[in-house]
Amino acid sequence: MIEHHTPVVSTATESCIVVDDFLPQAAFEEVFRFCNAADYTMVHSAKVQKVWRLHDGLPLRGESFHYRTSGNAANDARGYPTGTPLDHFVDALLASMDRVEQMVGRPVRDWQEVTIAPWVYPAGSGLSLHQDTGRSGPGRSFTGSYTYYVNSQWNLHWGGWLLVFAPHGGARPSLPAQPSVSPPWLSDALEAPLVRESSIATAILPAPNRIVFISPRAPHLITRVDQNAGSHARVSLAGFFHRDEELAGARP
Repeated sequence: MIEHHTPVVSTATESCIVVDDFLPQAAFEEVFRFCNAADYTMVHSAKVQKVWRLHDGLPLRGESFHYRTSGNAANDARGYPTGTPLDHFVDALLASMDRVEQMVGRPVRDWQEVTIAPWVYPAGSGLSLHQDTGRSGPGRSFTGSYTYYVNSQWNLHWGGWLLVFAPHGGARPSLPAQPSVSPPWLSDALEAPLVRESSIATAILPAPNRIVFISPRAPHLITRVDQNAGSHARVSLAGFFHRDEELAGARP
């Protein structure tokens, strides 16, 4: 299904790469049905996740799956191949690496695992400014992230825009070395220098069958889904590329 389909790179900046028509229409519709049938929990169901500020509403998250370059363990029910339409998505993701490796890294050499989870942002929800950088666990780090839009339609005035700012060097944007409040869950003071230094962002509409690959050095946010969206929700698959220092070090 994926072999004879050619996605279109529509935008490429130093902070992100946007690819349209990512899946064949039949595969896109299968992924949409998968997301519709998935079970979801609120992002704060186990504890408050402070990357979402108090005004960010209540997005929903589905079960997480993953692809590992070293292969899937026999008893790993959430590893690729999953036996679900997500396998079409993973196949397309891997087929796109030659086009986007400068943004998120190359499989095996730079990253050894990518995660996949469905997300739903209903009206009133969004995600404040953040940066997917630093450690993702003991001996692990992020090399990039992606968002793939699965909603079957989207209107210009429904909100839910992805805003991606220019990347910055180091583990953080060029903000104070020791901010008084970090993460800035109860205070937005940490963001003020970024707004002064880089107030221009690439704005990406969550159009159906579009995927965005994001640099780990690029601060980004999701604008609140507007009440004009009504019962329409911003639906996506999203995940991270993870570098395992031990596996990367063992590479010949």
